[in-house]
Amino acid sequence: MLSLFAKISPGSLHIKDKACPACHHVAQFESYHLNALADSIGDEQFLEAYRASQGICLPHFFLLEKNYSAHPNFPLLLELQTAKSGSLRTTLEEFIRKQDHRFQKEITQAEAKAWKVAMEFVAGKPGVFTNEMGHGLLEKSRKEKISPEKISLALAPFDKLTFEELIDEVKTSKEITLYLKRPLPAFLFKELRELNSREVHPKIEVVVEGLSDSRYLGSLHSAGFSIFYGLGLPSQSFIFLGRNRGFLLESHQLSGGHNLRPIKEPEDVYFRLLWRRFGVAVLLSGSIRETDKDKRIFCLIAEGRRQQWCRFKDADTKELPEVGTHVEVFAWEKWNTHILEVLELRVLEAEGQRAP
Repeated sequence: MLSLFAKISPGSLHIKDKACPACHHVAQFESYHLNALADSIGDEQFLEAYRASQGICLPHFFLLEKNYSAHPNFPLLLELQTAKSGSLRTTLEEFIRKQDHRFQKEITQAEAKAWKVAMEFVAGKPGVFTNEMGHGLLEKSRKEKISPEKISLALAPFDKLTFEELIDEVKTSKEITLYLKRPLPAFLFKELRELNSREVHPKIEVVVEGLSDSRYLGSLHSAGFSIFYGLGLPSQSFIFLGRNRGFLLESHQLSGGHNLRPIKEPEDVYFRLLWRRFGVAVLLSGSIRETDKDKRIFCLIAEGRRQQWCRFKDADTKELPEVGTHVEVFAWEKWNTHILEVLELRVLEAEGQRAP
């Protein structure tokens, strides 16, 4: 094999001119197995075995529908797939319901792994979401931390951008994502807030870590940004315009100034950072239904009759609200617990009106 590559001159290599033969082989192999599945599902013994299995993932079912929807056995496959997805949804809903601290001991083994089965069903099992991107980036990112040293090596060495140029690009972007461990420069926050107030505006997502100022987080939320709870973020701030344009926001402690440095491989860093989200900020209002003084938690009946258990971030120093009180809470809805972490609670004078 090595001798074969040695005989190929660099000038004769046009890798992107044709499809990769290995990828082409994989596609043919998938098509072969899906065709075999459609042909065999009518067999009684095979059908019984398929019913007992988890079925195929959604991407492969879509491929099956695209290529074999005219197959006489496709309606049967559709019926089986619908039943399996419905059963999975029911199990997943039970797992979500039992995240309530009152029911956590009732979670079954099947329910405990339902979230993982659901992700495998939606995206395919090997390296969830990897098949959508065409490379094993996310599987690799789970094992590696994003250290400042690795990020700095990924930067274009001399290419810098002025903030005026960034603002010009921001105004034409459809999606803006920020990763922050410290507040944004005031002028940049102002520009983004004004941009988001327009009738037609981009989607702005902000992932934060270590920002304990609930008022600042509230100002981000009030500006219309989606706020996510991050863990393991790089020490410097990042700004992404879509997934193909990314910038490192360098701050200088002595001068108090900032520099923008374009990232050399923004898409790679973008997808790695996707896995650093572990919750979302929410604003809920309603009345206090009950409290549990031993566990320092309270139950809020929010709009739509949603019952939500909450705990203050600094639970040891906060008094629980009285039952029947109308309140508004700004909180983290972390994805590893069913209890909200309340950052700020405001008592309302009446339904829909804040106290002064």
